[in-house]
Amino acid sequence: MDEDIDECKDLHVSAIDLVYRTQLGNPEFYGDPEVALIDCLHRGNLIPTDYTINKYRQQFEEYRNDTKVGSVPDDWFNFDLNDNAVLTCLASNKSPLLQTRLEAWKPFG
Repeated sequence: MDEDIDECKDLHVSAIDLVYRTQLGNPEFYGDPEVALIDCLHRGNLIPTDYTINKYRQQFEEYRNDTKVGSVPDDWFNFDLNDNAVLTCLASNKSPLLQTRLEAWKPFG
């Protein structure tokens, strides 16, 4: 039975999950995930209308090049990284901004 469930998941659920995440985060099928992210944030009214991809890239570079220990994305961007809708946009567009929120997997303690 477990093999049947795994096979069904591999054949059907994974494909549906991919389509669902794409529908949420990138329904226009932008080739650039950063553009898709900004579009998703705009569609959700999660950022000001004048917030552009260039502004995002500038803020991302400033954040990435920051040397302050313990700096988190919340300090750098014009959107609320604690908002579930923002997190949905970030996750569905595979944003590196989620990395700081993921805990390291430590299988051996």
